[in-house]
Amino acid sequence: MDTIQNFMNTIESIQNFSITHWIGGLLKELLQSTMYVSAEVCIIAGLIGAILFIFGWKKCRSVPFVSYAIYLIIQIIGGVLLG
Repeated sequence: MDTIQNFMNTIESIQNFSITHWIGGLLKELLQSTMYVSAEVCIIAGLIGAILFIFGWKKCRSVPFVSYAIYLIIQIIGGVLLG
């Protein structure tokens, strides 16, 4: 009897499956993960750029500021899209 109930639950879940909900959930998880990781990536990139600039590599003078701006843009877009 329990096997029949499990089978019926499986059939019901297959009927209720929607590819649009699945893709929406996948994109939401991806965006949330990007928001969580973006802080560490931007901080590391900014610190590397600052160290290279301090030691004389003139091309890196804008990296710390750009990485902070990228972090803010990711947080703003994520906040708007995720509510």
